[in-house]
Amino acid sequence: MNIKNKLSSLMYAPLALALLAACSSDEDFSEKTPEVKGQTLIINATNGIEANSSRTIFTDEETKVKAVWGGTDNVVVVNGTSSNVSAPANFTVTPKEDAHYATLTGTVTGLTAGNVVSGYIVSDYIKAENLSNSNQLVSVDYSKQKGTFADAMAHCLQFGTATYTEGENISNMSFYYKTTFFELTLTFPASLSSTVQLSMSGNGLVGKSYVNTVANAGEYNTDANIEGNINISDVNVEAGKAKVWVAMQPATLSNVVITAVDANNKYYKFDVSGKNSANLVAGKVYAFGVTGTASTIEESLIGNGKNEANAYQISTLRQLEFVRDQVNNGFYSGKYYKLMSDIEINGEWKPIGTNTKQFKGGSFDGTNHTITGSYNVNIAASEGAGLFGTVSSATIKNINNMANVTVTASALSCGTGGIVGRLLYGSTLENCSNIGTITASEGNIGGIVGLVIISGQKAENKKTACVEACWNEGNVVSKTTHNSTKGAGGVIGQLQVNTIVGVDNIIVRGCYSKSNANISFPNTTKAAMAGGIIGFTGNKISDAVEIYSCWSAASLNGGSNRNAFITGNGGVLFNLHDTWRKTGVGICYPNNTTNVSSQNKNTDTPSAEAITYMNAALYTAGSAYQFDADGNITKK
Repeated sequence: MNIKNKLSSLMYAPLALALLAACSSDEDFSEKTPEVKGQTLIINATNGIEANSSRTIFTDEETKVKAVWGGTDNVVVVNGTSSNVSAPANFTVTPKEDAHYATLTGTVTGLTAGNVVSGYIVSDYIKAENLSNSNQLVSVDYSKQKGTFADAMAHCLQFGTATYTEGENISNMSFYYKTTFFELTLTFPASLSSTVQLSMSGNGLVGKSYVNTVANAGEYNTDANIEGNINISDVNVEAGKAKVWVAMQPATLSNVVITAVDANNKYYKFDVSGKNSANLVAGKVYAFGVTGTASTIEESLIGNGKNEANAYQISTLRQLEFVRDQVNNGFYSGKYYKLMSDIEINGEWKPIGTNTKQFKGGSFDGTNHTITGSYNVNIAASEGAGLFGTVSSATIKNINNMANVTVTASALSCGTGGIVGRLLYGSTLENCSNIGTITASEGNIGGIVGLVIISGQKAENKKTACVEACWNEGNVVSKTTHNSTKGAGGVIGQLQVNTIVGVDNIIVRGCYSKSNANISFPNTTKAAMAGGIIGFTGNKISDAVEIYSCWSAASLNGGSNRNAFITGNGGVLFNLHDTWRKTGVGICYPNNTTNVSSQNKNTDTPSAEAITYMNAALYTAGSAYQFDADGNITKK
């Protein structure tokens, strides 16, 4: 099979227009016009499986940006339709004399006339993902870059498709750049010579995007995009000047701002676009010269925090620590936040929100970003530990935790969770996950939240605490040696209900613990209770707790076989609907639930029947979530 290809190369011209921080309103984004060159690829397909290859080599010579093929390029080809896509095949690359042309050799299986054949170049940032879904076959991660020309080009996605007819040849398959570039000349104070960390933000900026390889011929799947800033590490500033290359998904951008922090923790802010906006085009380089102004850590936060549309944007650990300190000192109440980048936390951590200075009101949207690292927390009685300590009347959502969290807690009243330690009345915890190991010396501990508390007294002030679409596949380890009852749960450590019937209530729905989660008490005591979803539920309030459409396949190790889907004390009553758990695990301990609808099977994921009735219950409850065929929660 022969495939011919055209590849547009990039050319950059002299800097056309500099946008400074004080630019006038009639200035616009300057653009470097690309040089277009024809590039022919010949791909010879055989019936064997080809092994290794790697990515395209790029050069920046004599003011021209050009792409050339290298013998270690990694070209991947897939074949099929939206419902039947072949496994990705690696093709070896043999460059022609001028390296604008190459012969690609590999295997495409299952070819029949009319198939769409797609090819793309992969790198550390461009990977095949979720091969069962033809809408998300290639991901491009722009979130972390180095600011060099070579690194920006390594983020460059080149993609081509053609329709196979018959025989060995496909002609005129065109590869196109799917990426656009910024070339930034940053001006700091003339005396600055330092390494700086940069974060670029802007409306429309994407941290990670997905490209349809088959179903939509290489177009971006905007529904799957992960909003986020682009962080650029270790940029060298010499005599106040730095040159930075940045790759990104083409989009309509506005309010483009760069914040920088130098080795002395001094901040600078660069207003790249002012009031201008532009529709960036793939395959072009946009050039800017921009001058920074001195800034504080507070001024480095984009947004004003007044509502979700103008949420404070948090891109760095230092910004997160600043917000934490403000909240814990009683400021920034009722504010809105967005996490714009993955954050790594190591060493000692003080959670966001204390028992007396809670994270109260507003919301924190993780925008599907991840907390990584390994951190330790020390807390006193009635405090919470996790990324957040104590949260009330607020929404925490869309955060993934991969960090290992180790907590030294002083009392049974403490709560430890991968996301939140203590969640109080009127709060919502939504679409959060944990795959880290969560360990606490005392108190109640959960993969997502340690302790959920409601304690209403007046019907006119009724509030609901809701935990929805949260899941765990990490280990939850309670090292307590105390003989009093305490819980460890895959999702929630304990539900604490102190309320008048019909006042406050707790809703848990669409939550689950996967089969590789292990809920354990290494120093097992008789009163230790392990729950796949909830470790312990206290008090006899039958209509205060409603649990819908949850499932667990977690391993449980409570005291004296006190293991169940949900555990509680001898007098607890709660409503449990439409659940699934692995064979051998009781639905609750003790068995005092009401309105139980459940199913057992010895599998690691729910049966198709269980998924059907769980989804029906979520639909009836008005949830925005549903389970897919594998039992994973997804947004409708």
